[in-house]
Amino acid sequence: MIDEPTIRAQLVAGAAADDPIAEVVRDGAALVSPTYTRAEVLDVMHALRLSEVPVVDHDGRVVGIHRDQNIVGAPTRRNWAVIMAGGRGTRLAPLTDDIPKPMLQVAGRPILERLILHLS
Repeated sequence: MIDEPTIRAQLVAGAAADDPIAEVVRDGAALVSPTYTRAEVLDVMHALRLSEVPVVDHDGRVVGIHRDQNIVGAPTRRNWAVIMAGGRGTRLAPLTDDIPKPMLQVAGRPILERLILHLS
């Protein structure tokens, strides 16, 4: 795993801040690009049980780090939204026979949770 302490240790050992991360990272390490949305980063962190994940540009250089407390603790905003979650979901039967449509899981998360993540 590549995390902030590993990156910091490489900098102390003489690596330049703009060096590619490939020399430090082992295969299969969790990295995200700057184009990832907040929900996509949270999905990666949740799936791999990570508290932070480096942001790496197309040249393999670290340009930031997402931390779970920074992503989840979003600043309060004055805008509001209404999520329309009514209806019987009859077109999705038999999936909706025992569970409401907003609670159906898509890629491991209920639809309602995905909507809320995208709103935040």
